[in-house]
Amino acid sequence: MNSNHQEPKKHKPFAVFLRGIAMGTVDIVPGVSGGTVAFITGIYPRLIHGLNQIRSEAQNILKSPKQITHSLRNIDWFFFLPLAAGIAIALFLLSGIMSYFLENFPANTFALFAGLILASAYMLFKTLAEHNNKNMAALFAGITITYLLSGLTALNVAHTHPIIFFSGAIAICAMLLPGISGAFLLVLLGQYEFVITAIHERNILVIAIFGAGAVLGLAIFSKLVDTLLQKHKNLTLYALTGLMIGALRVPYLEISSNLAQTTYTYLAYFIILGVGIVIAVDYAAKILKK
Repeated sequence: MNSNHQEPKKHKPFAVFLRGIAMGTVDIVPGVSGGTVAFITGIYPRLIHGLNQIRSEAQNILKSPKQITHSLRNIDWFFFLPLAAGIAIALFLLSGIMSYFLENFPANTFALFAGLILASAYMLFKTLAEHNNKNMAALFAGITITYLLSGLTALNVAHTHPIIFFSGAIAICAMLLPGISGAFLLVLLGQYEFVITAIHERNILVIAIFGAGAVLGLAIFSKLVDTLLQKHKNLTLYALTGLMIGALRVPYLEISSNLAQTTYTYLAYFIILGVGIVIAVDYAAKILKK
């Protein structure tokens, strides 16, 4: 997975488009990471390599604007255009469905999210090795951090333009980090339902501000993520697993506040459904990799 020392494998544009559809589909729901799909389906090295190339070429353009044509030719357009198209199509098609369920069945929807998060954390954890003190400390640190932060979701976080911008910058990291969902981060920040509704209603201003934050996040974090996964892979993945486990407090709080609208039986069904979706996505991703 070393994007600095080997050329990433090439994929046909339509195959990349299908992977984009898969990434966009899982990114609309908290729990499953688009980065995980990229990792399992074999495009992760090319994704990280390409993002680092874009960052490098952007710096070259700022230093020497006359080199813009040469710099643009160095970007992997045959990868990023079909990938972005697939992600965008999935997001726009599914945002209305998710917005409807959040408004009308909040407790059951968050029970689904709980199943997604729980199963995703398990899927990531079972791939980890070296259960030494250092790695387990990273795991419990991640649990503690998100458990404490998730309590903040009980507050009414304002949907101001700076917060939307910041949310975009943070959420985009999920595309770079296998194991943690951008939608989950939006839930944690109290922005998930607002952003999903904005996408469904084609609120161009909100989408543009969120997208600008995402671009900045990619520029800042692509190199950092690549370095972490190259030099501290196990420690990073243990910490990410901990973040996901601690995040289970988010759906718990939401379910508790909307418990009168459902029954424990339905909650159990939706948790099981969430687990099943993760298993299905994992299976489908392995098929796509072939």
